[in-house]
Amino acid sequence: MYELIDRYGPLPLPVENLLEVMKLRRRLVELRAESLDYNGKELVVALSETSRVDLDTLLGLVQADPARFRVTPDHRFKWACGALVGPEVLKAAAELLERLTGGGTT
Repeated sequence: MYELIDRYGPLPLPVENLLEVMKLRRRLVELRAESLDYNGKELVVALSETSRVDLDTLLGLVQADPARFRVTPDHRFKWACGALVGPEVLKAAAELLERLTGGGTT
């Protein structure tokens, strides 16, 4: 990204958003997650059976705040993050993926 800024100057917001989406997709592949969705009130990560998500962290999040975090029988992890707009969704998604790897706080 720094190379782009150095070469072309400040990046337009759509380009910044695209780069953030690419980072999220790469992180999902690393975690072996199937998808990440936002439905207007929740971020939902569909986990595969071979997912590399830290299970202790996952359970810790749910136990610490069951009103905000939950796991469904179809291997979906849901975070009730509320209504978000534009770049806020990308920021929250990055935070969620960081939490699932044990790197964030509740």
